Amino acid sequence: MKTSFMKPLFAQLLLAPLSLALGLTLTLSASFALAKNRTLDFELKPLPTAQSSEAQIRQGLMQLYRGNIDEDRLTQTITKAEEFQNFIYDSIENQIHTNKLIRAETSERYLTGRFVKETTVRFPSLIQRDGDHPANTVVARIYEPTGRPSGCDYQYPTSIFLHHILNQVPQIETAAKVMSAGVLNQSAIMVVLHMPHYGERRLEGDEFLTNDLSTFKRNVAQLVLDVHVLRNLLETRDKVNPDKISLTGISLGSVMGITVGAFDQGFESYGNLVGGGDMANILFNRASTRPDSEVAVALQGLDLDEDSMRDELAAIDPITWSHRYQNKSVFMLSASRDDIISYDASVTPLLGILQENGNQVRHRVNDDTHSPSGSALDKFRNSFRPLMKFIVDGSPSMNRVCRP
Repeated sequence: MKTSFMKPLFAQLLLAPLSLALGLTLTLSASFALAKNRTLDFELKPLPTAQSSEAQIRQGLMQLYRGNIDEDRLTQTITKAEEFQNFIYDSIENQIHTNKLIRAETSERYLTGRFVKETTVRFPSLIQRDGDHPANTVVARIYEPTGRPSGCDYQYPTSIFLHHILNQVPQIETAAKVMSAGVLNQSAIMVVLHMPHYGERRLEGDEFLTNDLSTFKRNVAQLVLDVHVLRNLLETRDKVNPDKISLTGISLGSVMGITVGAFDQGFESYGNLVGGGDMANILFNRASTRPDSEVAVALQGLDLDEDSMRDELAAIDPITWSHRYQNKSVFMLSASRDDIISYDASVTPLLGILQENGNQVRHRVNDDTHSPSGSALDKFRNSFRPLMKFIVDGSPSMNRVCRP
């Protein structure tokens, strides 16, 4: 994606050196003289939650359309949603039947000051394109605090963090380094996944969001699968607390993350910064009000009104699948003056469904826009500190359980 329909919270923050913005005395982006390359095999596991029934999908679609859909259209959208769901489950089950062991390549390095270790992992995606396409290989970077005393077996809360629409993955990784280093007074392992067609997985000309909506839906399916396999890998790492792995996201990563998390209910908790449901409303409004935006460019030539777009995207919409969240811990941060995510259309329906299904929902509303104002420190204090607190969720700090 060249630019974003959801201008990221990081966009202004990370243009300045983080060491200056946060008052740090160290720059965390440089590497220490260490590199270790390893190969590991880990087991692919099935999704922990059974497929949704036709009745459940019907209910989800009725909530998405607010009951305003005739039976013929509803039947068609149910079929599309079932096809999307079947594709995800079949992809995992077929791989398990063929070979449930996934081989990953890892490379480690310590960052300046040795406060954070960066581990890059690469493994084949369950969706493969023709040729040597970079999206065929999943790429993720794991940022671990390194202050654990020798012999300490403390396991950190861990979060897979999905990025925004901008192809600025290194900036997201920089923020993850800062969060894992304990700058927000609590340490966690942060994992940044390069989503298909972003970062190292990008091939010029191929986009995650595209006017070929069939390709877009396939990209979303690939993201669901990539996240699930990555979670299986993280559960094998000795510093990761397997009972406290969360899925979090910002902006586009939050919107997509709600759908991803609906299918993979193996996470302990789910955090969302300025996200929501009803993708057609989000995309159509952004493209209509900002004809120069990335969404408008990406969807150029797609002659659909909002209702028609909703019909096409209902199969991947967060509201369609939000019934799958059951008895989970969920955090949602919204902006009261969000110019992209409609509170009434995108946030309110999700909150209602999540609460009705017995989830523990924590909701915070910042008095700001989608792209927050203020200093870099304000952005961290108002957005990422609440997210970090949610990720840690009462876990003791390492210094309290592993004293030297």
